[in-house]
Amino acid sequence: MKKIKTFSALINQTFVHVRAYKKINAVARFKLMDSDIKSSDVYLIYANESHQPSVEDLFPEICK
Repeated sequence: MKKIKTFSALINQTFVHVRAYKKINAVARFKLMDSDIKSSDVYLIYANESHQPSVEDLFPEICK
């Protein structure tokens, strides 16, 4: 089983966290929120957000 990771990005002066298995899927989700986000703006953080489902589960159409 793959380990789910938590990614963070700054969107509208607010840090937003999403959980994903791959960084590319997290970037795709952040791009839905803010089209100016780049891969270099997304950071892996070490936080436990077990209540939040992964991007792959919520938005399978944007995942690669």
